[in-house]
Amino acid sequence: LGTSATMIAMMMRGRFPLVPNVAFAAVDVRDVAAAHVAALGASQAVGRRFVLSGGTRSLREIGAILAASHPAYAGRMPRGTIPDGLVRALATVCPPLRQILPELGARKSFDCRPAEDILGIPLRSPEKAVVALADSLVALGCV
Repeated sequence: LGTSATMIAMMMRGRFPLVPNVAFAAVDVRDVAAAHVAALGASQAVGRRFVLSGGTRSLREIGAILAASHPAYAGRMPRGTIPDGLVRALATVCPPLRQILPELGARKSFDCRPAEDILGIPLRSPEKAVVALADSLVALGCV
């Protein structure tokens, strides 16, 4: 499993009763594939890079999406947010936490209109991407 799938699977297994205050820009893998295919045939895409994101959601928001879409897992979703100061303190002894320190409390937003306009693809919402990933994890027996 990739990073995103592993994170969602761990949430669905109840591994994160508390989560740090971080948010991620989400893109559905189907949109990434469609963008690659569309770029092959779009003359305006030559030499350009496109940012793809259907929106940004925090780990708590992702947990809420999972709880609503997969009620059997609702009780396993994060119930609280770890204070930023505690995350910083824990990062001194837990190397994986150091990687998220720059993201604490940040909520990035990206202008994806060039991808939508030039490539002609509407980007799916993070909700749709998270639900589709969770559906796949359940179907494949990963949770």
